[in-house]
Amino acid sequence: MFLRFLARVAGVSTLVVGLLTGVVVGTASACQCLPGGEPQRYARATHVFEGAVISRVYESPSNLRYTFKVGDVYKGDVPDIVVVGTYGEAAACGLVYPQVGDEYLMFATLRGDGLRTSSCDGSRPASLGPPITESTAGVDSAAVAASPCDVAVA
Repeated sequence: MFLRFLARVAGVSTLVVGLLTGVVVGTASACQCLPGGEPQRYARATHVFEGAVISRVYESPSNLRYTFKVGDVYKGDVPDIVVVGTYGEAAACGLVYPQVGDEYLMFATLRGDGLRTSSCDGSRPASLGPPITESTAGVDSAAVAASPCDVAVA
């Protein structure tokens, strides 16, 4: 009888610990972005360009490298072929969706080792049009789909 009671208590405590671990880990690993729409993301980026993904190399959870054949450049000095790094995991705000052949409008920032981006920086499919800046904010901004990063996570 006592052993059955201990088994129930141990089973319940294991379940509670498992659920709490899921809640803590789930919350701690969520991507959190700065507030603001595309004009703010454009202002924060050092480089904004359209390009086709010609290579996608996952190196580790902290590094995924994209190589782009660059088309139109909207901001910064971008060579014809450029490598942009990001985190390799979505939970760490990595830009993990583009695949080889995809055309993307990239919002990137120059860091010590090159260009970096994240899912919070505003990069999106190029088919949605050129970047929306402060000067173009009223022009066809409805064409750009809402980003999950449009609202900051508290």
